Formats: sequence, C-alpha cells, structure tokens
Amino acid sequence: MLAAKGFVTSFGIGELPFVKQATFSIWDSKTNMKNFAYNLHQHKEVISKTHKEDWYSEDMFTRFIPIACYGTINGSNPLAGKL
Repeated sequence: MLAAKGFVTSFGIGELPFVKQATFSIWDSKTNMKNFAYNLHQHKEVISKTHKEDWYSEDMFTRFIPIACYGTINGSNPLAGKL
C-alpha cells in the first residue's frame, strides 16, 4: 500500500489487530483508492483470504470525505494542504 499511487496514510484496525487486520486508509482521490482496492493483485488476494477464512464477524467498505484534521501522526499532519 505504501507504494500505491495516491496513498496518504492508513491505520490498522480489526477484531484481532496485527493478526487479522483491517485498515482505515486515506487516499488523494477516489480513482487512486479504487485502483488499489480493485486492481492490485496482492490486495485481491488478501480480500479473498479474509472471506475464505472468515476473519471478521462483520465487514464493510465505506467511503468518507474528510472535512477537517486535528493533531499529528509521527509529528506531522497527513492531511496538511489536502483539505
């Protein structure tokens, strides 16, 4: 994900973080997010594995548009100049 075009930042979340992890990610455009989600072979494999191994009791794919950002991650605001 780090090398994917348009990637801004992400956070690991999930029922068993670090083992069966989901991500909350921020992208610079809907197009780049969709290209990563639907066209990257490695991402397709992970999605298939989560369904096959029944990783989560629930799942969702939701899109939000950030309207503000407060605070920093590792000393910087990942959305500075992007809102």
